[in-house]
Amino acid sequence: MIGRETSAMPRTTRSWLELAHPEDRRRLRRVAIETARTGKGAELEYRLQRGPRDWLRLRHVMEPLVSEQDAGGARRWLNTLQDVTEAKQAAPALSASAEQYRATFEQAAVGIVHSSLEGELQLVNRAFCLMTGYPRAELARLHIRDLTHPADLESSMEGRRKLIQGDGAPYEREVRLRRKDGSYLWALVATSIVRATDGRPTHFVTVLSDISERKRVEEELNRFRAAMDVTVDSIFLSDPRTMRLLYVNDTACRRLGYTREQLLQKPPFELLGKTREQLGREDEEVIAAAERGTRTETRYLRRDGSGGWTELYRRALSTESGVLIVTIARDITERRAQQEKIERLNRVYAMLSGINAAIVHIRDRDELFRECCRIAHEAGGFDAVSIHLIDPQK
Repeated sequence: MIGRETSAMPRTTRSWLELAHPEDRRRLRRVAIETARTGKGAELEYRLQRGPRDWLRLRHVMEPLVSEQDAGGARRWLNTLQDVTEAKQAAPALSASAEQYRATFEQAAVGIVHSSLEGELQLVNRAFCLMTGYPRAELARLHIRDLTHPADLESSMEGRRKLIQGDGAPYEREVRLRRKDGSYLWALVATSIVRATDGRPTHFVTVLSDISERKRVEEELNRFRAAMDVTVDSIFLSDPRTMRLLYVNDTACRRLGYTREQLLQKPPFELLGKTREQLGREDEEVIAAAERGTRTETRYLRRDGSGGWTELYRRALSTESGVLIVTIARDITERRAQQEKIERLNRVYAMLSGINAAIVHIRDRDELFRECCRIAHEAGGFDAVSIHLIDPQK
């Protein structure tokens, strides 16, 4: 240990003192004299020379052997030496590591809790105190059941039991925590178990993030979706850059005959029977229209191949990730059918009115026939017109 053969080992206290570091020599001499005078054991650490520039740190334990004395009556001693050089060298690093952990623990933006296997809170950081509104001293007297919503407690305890038994990996779940004022917050909780070197569980470490704002937004979004799903209009949210649908409501799914998952996989231009380029130009017009948006009437295609008419109101929506397009589609198939019927009847009335006027004013039969055909084509909208003479004798 000290780099010497047995025959070269120091035989006296004086020769041993000569190997001690000059800064430690006086202290070692004082302890040696005191133990010899009192007959009581002692323990100290000092540096001992192992080579020309090599010093090792020793822990030296001196113990008197009560039953053993030499021929002159002097007491015999048992000296135990332990090399603690590496431990001393590692101590600053361990201290720095511990200090770094304490700083990380205390300054973390998330709550960190150490709790016993039974559930008592043992150690909490500042973020957890701010999160729950409790001072550190009060939290040290609480159990996790005091902070967990009754509806979430059983699942939390079951997860901890599985960790103790070694049946489960560290678990993560969303739970409600009670603040000191009685209100609840939503937290994302990740819990793991700490084990000793022999595998024995010692305590739990839990990291908690406040997700109350996220849950509030999710709840509002769910309410919005519920409202959108009962509206009579189809609603689409699309990305003009990727030509992908991002959201569709239930009305759109029912009207087009797709499930929500199927519809979100369909390019929007296919649903309108258009090309990608055509819809791209229309998207550019929508973006240019800004808050005014655009209104158009167009045909759409259902999953079974049938079609219908829809009135589209489209408007650009600016978001942090870019411009999206909101489309509100109202089915006007029945209205268009009624309009076409009315338009057809109006054309027929206009044609009959024109023919009646021609009969009154035109005397030549061939000219009358030509004029009636022209009126039927232009006013009536008929592509092909013919006049047949019926012989009443046949």
